Amino acid sequence: MKKTICFTIVLILLISIIPVTVKAIDIGELEQQRLELKEKISKSGIDLENINIELTENLEEINKLNEEIYEYESQIRQTSISLDNVEKQIEQTEKQLIVLEEKYAKREEVLQNRLVALYEAGSTRIFRCIIKF
Repeated sequence: MKKTICFTIVLILLISIIPVTVKAIDIGELEQQRLELKEKISKSGIDLENINIELTENLEEINKLNEEIYEYESQIRQTSISLDNVEKQIEQTEKQLIVLEEKYAKREEVLQNRLVALYEAGSTRIFRCIIKF
């Protein structure tokens, strides 16, 4: 019990020794703080408006870029289709060229054989007419 009383007395002494500070704020300081906070809120509102304007401008720019991308993709598709058609035409033309070259080679061979036969037969009159042309 004695210990408890001593402990209590020591505790009371310690509490009374520790200085307690209370900040006294007058109405003028409170009004000043209120005005500062109001100014910060106003400034934040203006910053928010500026951010919204910038965001809107960026969104409009993104929309324009998306439209351009869509147009370019459309042009690419059309060009790709045209390229496919041209490639098909080239392939067909190459096939026709091969057929015509084969026909030409056969006709040239037939002509050569006829010329040789005419020459061997001794009739040079037709041979001279062919050479003229």
